[in-house]
Amino acid sequence: GECWLLQTSQLPTCGLIPVIAEDNFLVPSPTLYEELRPTSLLDQQEFQRYCIVIKALFQEIAVVFVPQNYSSTHEDLLLRANQAAAKLQATLTPLAEKVKAIEARNGEERIAEIDKEVDPKEDDWKEDPLWGESL
Repeated sequence: GECWLLQTSQLPTCGLIPVIAEDNFLVPSPTLYEELRPTSLLDQQEFQRYCIVIKALFQEIAVVFVPQNYSSTHEDLLLRANQAAAKLQATLTPLAEKVKAIEARNGEERIAEIDKEVDPKEDDWKEDPLWGESL
């Protein structure tokens, strides 16, 4: 079930919108990804990309369409169907672009983390690294 989403995320012109069809649906979170990992057939790198693709997909505002809900009237369902159709007819940002943007942001965040880890203390430059003597 994971491969189609990964394949779709590589198509340069494919845009997707999430459609929520259950009342108890929760938007994916890091906790969900941790729960999915043990059952995934993807290797670690593919699974990380899969999580990024899901995150990119849910950047688009979902259409809530729950026809089994007892309070859904014909008019309500028609309105929601029209909302979904309008979103599909609009120009969507391709999923591949969203994924690249998230990967770029994640890369910048990782570089910032590394910079913090390597950030020299204010007085480090005053000592000779080979002899330990003050300069």
